[in-house]
Amino acid sequence: MQDVNLVIIVGEVSKAPVLRVKPSGLPKTEFTVEVERPSSPTSEKRMTDMFLVDTWDNLAEWCISHLRKGSRVAVIGLLQREIFTNRDGEREHLTIIKAKFIRLLDHPVDAQLPTMEAIRQDRWSPDMTADYLRIAGSLFFEKARSLETHR
Repeated sequence: MQDVNLVIIVGEVSKAPVLRVKPSGLPKTEFTVEVERPSSPTSEKRMTDMFLVDTWDNLAEWCISHLRKGSRVAVIGLLQREIFTNRDGEREHLTIIKAKFIRLLDHPVDAQLPTMEAIRQDRWSPDMTADYLRIAGSLFFEKARSLETHR
């Protein structure tokens, strides 16, 4: 099996999606998701991690029409590290989740799956694409079913 860059988070939208249209004409959204986790295996204390999620094209438009602050979501995507220069001229690093799948858990019938064209834009080989879809699909729907049955 080839290397796979795959991240799954389930949490609450803490900053509603903001739509931007890139010079190419493609819509893009960014929003943040809060994910609670235990601070340690033996502690009852909870910590919150914040993740910046980035979506493009049809998925971006879907996010604008379906997601709001407080929406409970499952996100599957890729981790991508971006380097940029801040206002002070210093280089900074930012880790972003480039979303490929988003499931709105507030309404379990809503699911947005990637098109083959969206995956091809990442220039993955056919074998890597097949592995990604098999792994992501089985994890995504198994996790979503598990969440729905424990409500």
